Amino acid sequence: MKWRLALACGIKFNVSCDNLSGDEFGRQPDHIAFEQDVARQFKAYLADRFPPRAELFIAALSQFYQQDIYGHQEALDIANRQTEVA
Repeated sequence: MKWRLALACGIKFNVSCDNLSGDEFGRQPDHIAFEQDVARQFKAYLADRFPPRAELFIAALSQFYQQDIYGHQEALDIANRQTEVA
């Protein structure tokens, strides 16, 4: 959802893994898998719509920052690339 909110404000979104921590054995989380999961969820929200309150907030931000609420093909292209299996 943060990705869509960033687009509504006209700013670039970067997936942040800062809050991910390793387990008790010192293994680090899979950052690539996390980024792919975020991209998949973004695409799912675009296909199925965001929750109603989020849609209202997105619309308000888009209007305030004069952003096209639906025309984010570039972001969808990035999401598609991130969900491709390497």
